[in-house]
Amino acid sequence: CGGTYTEVIPHIAERNVLEATLENDGFINIVVLKMNGVGPVKIQLRLNGSTSSTCTFTRASATIEDVEMYGAACELWKIPKNNIADGSYIVIAKYFMSQDINAISNDTGCELLIDTYVEPVYDDDVYAAVVEGLDESDSMYFTAAGQTMKFYTGLDVYKIQLLDNVTLGTLTYTKTTAGVTVENGTYEGVPCLVWTINKVFGISSYDFSVYARSPLGMFDSELDLVFSIKAVPVEPSENAFVSVAIDDDTIDLGNQSVITVVTCKTATKVQFVAADNSTMTFSKNSVGVTWQVNEDDETATWTIVRTFNALGTYTWGVRVFDNGVYTEVFEDQLTYTVSRPVISKFISISIDDNGQPIESGTESTITVVTHASATKVQLIDSVTGETLTFSLSSPLVKDFIVDNQAGTATWIIKNVFAIGDYNYNVKVYAQSSYSDIVENALQFTVADNAD
Repeated sequence: CGGTYTEVIPHIAERNVLEATLENDGFINIVVLKMNGVGPVKIQLRLNGSTSSTCTFTRASATIEDVEMYGAACELWKIPKNNIADGSYIVIAKYFMSQDINAISNDTGCELLIDTYVEPVYDDDVYAAVVEGLDESDSMYFTAAGQTMKFYTGLDVYKIQLLDNVTLGTLTYTKTTAGVTVENGTYEGVPCLVWTINKVFGISSYDFSVYARSPLGMFDSELDLVFSIKAVPVEPSENAFVSVAIDDDTIDLGNQSVITVVTCKTATKVQFVAADNSTMTFSKNSVGVTWQVNEDDETATWTIVRTFNALGTYTWGVRVFDNGVYTEVFEDQLTYTVSRPVISKFISISIDDNGQPIESGTESTITVVTHASATKVQLIDSVTGETLTFSLSSPLVKDFIVDNQAGTATWIIKNVFAIGDYNYNVKVYAQSSYSDIVENALQFTVADNAD
């Protein structure tokens, strides 16, 4: 007849969960599409804005019936609310076991608001909220036994909740919560409940708003708990540091010396502090440390053996770690100097057949004894100034023999000298410098057909 009838058909292709409501009978009713005639295997309530706060229900944990919505085949899941916390949830359906529910878009679900609160019709259900033991600055020292909070509430209050105004986290207490005792009492002559709550608060500052729940609902008492927990001040033992000494305050580079420190017997560390705040720290099990208690006077002796490998003069202050803290620095307690040892770099030189002419063409052996650290021997012609320098890698140096006990080295140098008279001065290179010239140290004559 030319007439037209129009009906809006909802777009449901991407929304698998069509409806979610909290009913007065304590059940959550969720209507969800069937896919290919099959309903989901799981339904998840995901707290809005979170992926970790979830409640998951299987088909076995719900009452399910077939229904129709928007002309489509659906299922109605009736899920008991039980202890699901109040809040705003996204409802998500999982249709087959291998499906990753965390990968399902929230757009496939719908929102469900669970709110059983009822606006209170009167105030003053929390008359006072205090933390016992606070000083004038609302602070107290930390104790492992915790702090005691007291709340004076109306007789029908059965839950107290503290909202952290910084993190927005909550602490919730009921009459059966561990650490909670509730007794009848009075507040300014009015009968009330006295809640005593023990809680271990760490070292920090706290700012809580106080809420209370009665049969009429949860409400803000408009009371705050603002306080700080401070670390307990700790002092070292009296006479924690006693003395320090070094067995030799002038030390050759590379040598050892012994530092002896006396502390109270409870000290666990000794630390030397330089003017630039650099430190050397020793504990009882440090390498080179021997620790022994002196029972007669309640002290301990630290014997510290050190090898000194850096040149210079050092002045150290000393402090001791005791009772969990360091003492003050006792200034300028230890001074010593590390220097290079003064050594005789050149010791002796000789040539075989010394004192008589050496036959021309004969290989002669020159023996030089130096300090063990020497790396060069130099012969200097006393007339011409011409030099012969021998290092450990020189081909004429046939042997280099170190005597560690004596601290010397013997150089065996072999050479064939031309006919003539020789008068050599000698110097030795050791510890980064040459020794002084030893004049006329080596004299000999090479002659033709010498007898």
